[in-house]
Amino acid sequence: MNKKIVVLQCDMKDCAPACVSSIIKYYNGNLDLETIRELIHTSNMGTNAYDIVTGVKELGFDAYAGKARLDILLKCFDSPLILHVKKKNFYHFVVVYKVTNKRVTIMDPAVGLIKVSYDELEKMYLGVYIKLTKIKELPVVKNDNHLLKILIGAVFKNKKCLALILALSLFVFLTSLATSIFYKVFLDNTTLIKKYTLVFILVITLKYIIDYIRKIISIKLHKNVDEAVNDEIICRLFFLPYSYYKNRTTGEMISRFNDLDSLKELILDLALNSLVNVLMFLGSTLLMLFISKKVFFFTLSLLMIYLIITIIVYKFYDKNVRLTQEEKGAYNSLLIESIEALETIYNLNLKDRFQNKIHTYYTNLLTLVNKLNIYNTTTSMILMFLLEIGNILILYIGISLSNNNIITIGEVMLLYVLYSYLVTTVKEYLSKLPVVKYGLKNIEKVNSFLKYKEDNCNYYSINGDIKVNNLTYGTYHKIINSLSFDIKKGEKVILSGPTASGKSTLLKILLKYFTSYEGAIYIDNIDLKNMNSQVVRNNFNYIGQNERLFTDTIINNITLGREVDKSVLSKILELTHVKEIIESKGLKENTFIEENGFNLSGGERQRIILARGLLKAKNYIFIDEALSEVDFELEKTIVKNILDYFKDKTIIYVSHKNGIEELFDKNIILRSVKING
Repeated sequence: MNKKIVVLQCDMKDCAPACVSSIIKYYNGNLDLETIRELIHTSNMGTNAYDIVTGVKELGFDAYAGKARLDILLKCFDSPLILHVKKKNFYHFVVVYKVTNKRVTIMDPAVGLIKVSYDELEKMYLGVYIKLTKIKELPVVKNDNHLLKILIGAVFKNKKCLALILALSLFVFLTSLATSIFYKVFLDNTTLIKKYTLVFILVITLKYIIDYIRKIISIKLHKNVDEAVNDEIICRLFFLPYSYYKNRTTGEMISRFNDLDSLKELILDLALNSLVNVLMFLGSTLLMLFISKKVFFFTLSLLMIYLIITIIVYKFYDKNVRLTQEEKGAYNSLLIESIEALETIYNLNLKDRFQNKIHTYYTNLLTLVNKLNIYNTTTSMILMFLLEIGNILILYIGISLSNNNIITIGEVMLLYVLYSYLVTTVKEYLSKLPVVKYGLKNIEKVNSFLKYKEDNCNYYSINGDIKVNNLTYGTYHKIINSLSFDIKKGEKVILSGPTASGKSTLLKILLKYFTSYEGAIYIDNIDLKNMNSQVVRNNFNYIGQNERLFTDTIINNITLGREVDKSVLSKILELTHVKEIIESKGLKENTFIEENGFNLSGGERQRIILARGLLKAKNYIFIDEALSEVDFELEKTIVKNILDYFKDKTIIYVSHKNGIEELFDKNIILRSVKING
């Protein structure tokens, strides 16, 4: 096979999934990038060779990773290879597709298909390669276009508006064609001007009135569709798996929303305006062909030249747009991180360093934008020059035909108007080509975000024992290894152990945030793997160490718009000692909290977050280092209050502090896998 499949990465850490996807497609398989990402355990740290090998074996490959000199590796080349390389100080994966005497063709997920010399590849190569050999049929999974389905569903909810727009579009087309013919008739027979001027004015007036109504209805349809689509998108946002958003930067998540908006606008624009444009194009073409075949074929030749120039220069444009978007994403991520870390930057006096770093990123972005602008200006000038020459030649050909009495002067004018219609329509659609191409490249990224939605399931209550049998989690590095324990219903358990011993990981496995574990977990005698994620959410409270406060009042941060019993609220504020915080503030419970509690101490933040989590207590309560910044005696008091108040709840409390375990029925110590109680 001589195929070379290009799969571009969606995010900075997606080079390995893109390489695997490319090779799957090379062997006629198909699997979406997000599924591959999960399969080979791509995180915000990227992917290692071990995870790639173990992951692809599940798909139908025999795979192994090894070390070899590049010259020996390329001499024996017979099928695509994944190489581990270093590029611009970043670790990266590429696919080798072709080797000749002087050049190597590689698929670089960051830029596409490129040819490099042996020396260039040698400088990048880190000595590790991955060989994938197909041993059975690979999965062929059709990628659903979730965005298109959502848009079509939203549009058809407004089908009356759509039908009216289509009818009015047809009317606008007919009146536009009629006005063009009017010009021809008037020029050929000037005596008709006086007789039909009023009719002509009425037709034009009616055309613009109808077009105005059409555009107002289009705006209304756009608003209704936009609202319906946005509601669906926000709904799906809150059903994203933990691994999806946790393994991506804020900038990468924001880029999905930006791409989604761009695609949505593009699809709606094409859908609402295409009918008029297509009708105008076909009508103008047929009319021009009827009047003069010579002018028609000249116009067709001119438009073909325009199209060829656009396609030739597009490759350069496409590459630079992609690089510009990547640079913009990197700059935005750095800017967001710098703003969030301003206090750290001030404390360590790193202002100059970060200022220079941001300046460097922005300069790189401006360089690419400047190159793009020069390209746009150059291309635009060439195409405008071509069209201006076309204007002159159309008039020249038309007048020549008129002088030879082949067509009338009115038909010359009509041909000129029709030429303008054709050129305008083609120009408009070709100008959208980069946007369409960019949109198509990002459609998979957007669909990977939209494929998650609420599962249809019967919600039920679970409130029994937790049984963990021989639990192992982690691929190359085992975070949890062969762990077994039982927790009885209503039991109070402390989970302790050194940092990075897997305490938080264990809780996230119990919450179904992580599902690729070995062993068995039963909750209320139900296998956790068979339990719907929403059932878990409805029965578990998780209060973590990385939760955020919203820019709002203290009381609103605790209630979050939920209806609560005032007596329950008062009790929760008391047992978590948040009441003390409220009493110490001038505006009491209406004191405004700045972004993520910037105007509170660490301990105050944690107590407010704890109160928020306990306000609607469920059958299982997990508290994960939620009081790590509270002094020991106060933490002990709050924990005792919680255990006394929630006597009937099963509680797991995570802490690495000593001296608090006496309050609990059982102490599970991780790493040594020792259970006391």
